[in-house]
Amino acid sequence: MVPYDASHQEALLEICARPRGSIYIAAEELERDVEFNAVGRIVCPGGAASNAARVALAYRANKEEPIGARDWSYRGP
Repeated sequence: MVPYDASHQEALLEICARPRGSIYIAAEELERDVEFNAVGRIVCPGGAASNAARVALAYRANKEEPIGARDWSYRGP
């Protein structure tokens, strides 16, 4: 697993588009704010806590082909 950064955006969009399509990508705003930074600024404007998503991508061994992604953020109340 590799922690997500902006250089992984194309791979993440490809992974998400396969099973869920472009509507999912648009609804989740994956083209603009994968880590939900805008939500974090609204929920925690003082910076005391973070609502940012923690995303990681999985790659096949010794290959650049992504095979999955994971968001292990806590999004409960």
